[in-house]
Amino acid sequence: MAADKPVQHFHCFSKCIHLLTALLCSLAFIMAWKALATPSLDVSLLETHYAIGLLVLLLSILRLVTLHLVGKPKALGSPLARVMACMGHYALYLVIFMIPLSGMLLIAAKAKPLLFFGITLWSGFPERTGWLIRFASELHQSLVWGSTALLLVHVAASLYHHFILKDITLVRMLGSNK
Repeated sequence: MAADKPVQHFHCFSKCIHLLTALLCSLAFIMAWKALATPSLDVSLLETHYAIGLLVLLLSILRLVTLHLVGKPKALGSPLARVMACMGHYALYLVIFMIPLSGMLLIAAKAKPLLFFGITLWSGFPERTGWLIRFASELHQSLVWGSTALLLVHVAASLYHHFILKDITLVRMLGSNK
């Protein structure tokens, strides 16, 4: 596998998926915030939010497959820093998968169809399940806030590497592959 070969930079496809995922997550967060803040609860915004969540899930799967096939550079820094980077990335992937899955569970528990840009993927449970709605809603919201905290740590670590340690961690993700 290509993942066994040492590489110096992330593959351009991985970089694109990374950026697109970040943009889509931000858009989904803004759309949910706006939809929930609207007194009439804008259903079209929420349906688009659901579709974006599914798209993030699909992109994340694609990114993991890409990283497996083409490899990724080893983390830089001390052994402790490398372990922390690995744990941070695992935590980010965990929430990136769990947020859409908990959202799908919430939609199903409300006995609503799961739509992907107008296409019905699943009709949901036959009837509303109150306790599951509460559980999935709390889980989904907790994961969103947890992912926000992880994201802030991720960005801070990137900036720390770039400006304090002055290594090429950030350049490998954002810069040219040449």
